[in-house]
Amino acid sequence: MVWSASFDRDQKAADLFALQDEIAREVATRIAQPYGELARTAPQAVGRPDDLDAYRCRLAFYAYRRTLDRAEYPRVVECLRRTVAHHPDYATGWATLAMALVDSDRFGFPAPAGPPPLEEATAAARRAIALDANDVRAWQALMLASYLRSDVTEGQAAGERALELNPNDLELVGEYGMRLAMAGDWDRGTAMIRSVIDRDPAGVRFHYSILALDAIRRGEHAEALGLLDRSSPVNVPTSAEPTRRARPGHARCRRCPASSTGWTPSSASATSRPTAGRP
Repeated sequence: MVWSASFDRDQKAADLFALQDEIAREVATRIAQPYGELARTAPQAVGRPDDLDAYRCRLAFYAYRRTLDRAEYPRVVECLRRTVAHHPDYATGWATLAMALVDSDRFGFPAPAGPPPLEEATAAARRAIALDANDVRAWQALMLASYLRSDVTEGQAAGERALELNPNDLELVGEYGMRLAMAGDWDRGTAMIRSVIDRDPAGVRFHYSILALDAIRRGEHAEALGLLDRSSPVNVPTSAEPTRRARPGHARCRRCPASSTGWTPSSASATSRPTAGRP
């Protein structure tokens, strides 16, 4: 058994379909997330190799994505590179390689030897999509790489396609919502982030930093302070740069001067701009 739960709801005829949808979303949230139990055991349709090393590499990638362990990062990238070199038609291999390479730029991990990480990530994501146009992770990787290359048009197109394929993928919804918000679509982006928090309160908590930036933008500085206190760092800082990449906007928000809230309009505007170490 992978997971079980009970659902205690009032059963009214008019609400049966809504209840069915709620349970389906809950099941998808708990067991079918990208690095959850089913992802680690389910077969991949396109080009999946019958290769123990490739399987171990996939498990290593899933383990890395749950912790974002900086020390494991180079080994995971090299393992994925070997996998796609030996199995060039393995769509999921290319997609996971693209996702790993994106982390070099957005989390400041040491760039692995080879082409610039974002270029290699973009090429890997496009290769995965060419092999399997329904691979959500490939579209997510292309979305992330495109936004990091400041190609908002391609990033949004890739994000919309990924969302169409799996609207219950909480990692995707949160990641895309963050990009939409920081690209200026604050209403839709923050609504997506809040939906992720509502459905998985114990999940990734750096989403609160984006909500804090939105609160600053709206002049709700006390609300922003509360949101920042609920955020948590990504597991990537080094001793030399403890906050620059860990909490987007967090350190600078804490330094912003003002009377009772900690911000002025000019500092709020500066804080709301994306940082080099964006998640």
